[in-house]
Amino acid sequence: MSKQNQQQRILEFCQQWGTIDRIRALDRCGVIELSARIVALEKDGHEFEKAWIKRVNRFNEEYRLRTYKLKIRP
Repeated sequence: MSKQNQQQRILEFCQQWGTIDRIRALDRCGVIELSARIVALEKDGHEFEKAWIKRVNRFNEEYRLRTYKLKIRP
């Protein structure tokens, strides 16, 4: 069995759960630079819908988080 690389883990996560953000990428896929992996996947022909969402941290401060959703090819 071959070892998955970061891009493969991101694709698998998106196929199973729909969207990914940098927090989930680190926690679930071990990926620190999610945006770099997304750019590489896009160069390989994958398409992602991108959106900003707002969250509140444990100090009650609002921040924005970029999310990526894999577009399903017809």
